[in-house]
Amino acid sequence: HVCGDVKIDTANGVKKNWEKIKQKEGKKHILDSIPKNLPALMQALQIQRRVERVGFDWPNLDGPTDKIVEEIKETREEFEKENPDKEKVTEEFGDILFSMVNLARKMDVDPEKALNVSSRKFIKRFQKVEQKSINQGKNISDMSLGEIDNLWEESK
Repeated sequence: HVCGDVKIDTANGVKKNWEKIKQKEGKKHILDSIPKNLPALMQALQIQRRVERVGFDWPNLDGPTDKIVEEIKETREEFEKENPDKEKVTEEFGDILFSMVNLARKMDVDPEKALNVSSRKFIKRFQKVEQKSINQGKNISDMSLGEIDNLWEESK
């Protein structure tokens, strides 16, 4: 691929060169043009794709996977404080989600689609749990967590 006098032979090189061209045209920041009104998962994905273009990316799945574990630990630590700061817990939880989107991107998985699939799967399973409780002549609201969990396992 040739861009002006610059010869580029990789897709990643083309992306990096494109960002250089855009910066020369007066675009101040790489992330400026990402719409602020995108749904959060889409916005996170776009941010991560942009920074990938300039080489800010882990080379394999170890980086984002380790980051998820780190963010979960930080979130738990903040949440389990004697007086947890709700805003700090929210921020830390957001870091978990952002890291999860990054892992999805690295795996070429659409995080929005993946979450929708999981939500629909959960609904179907929970409806089976409800039906099983009805078949047992029980109101699910009156059942213990253990009883509901047993029905959940049966419904898988």
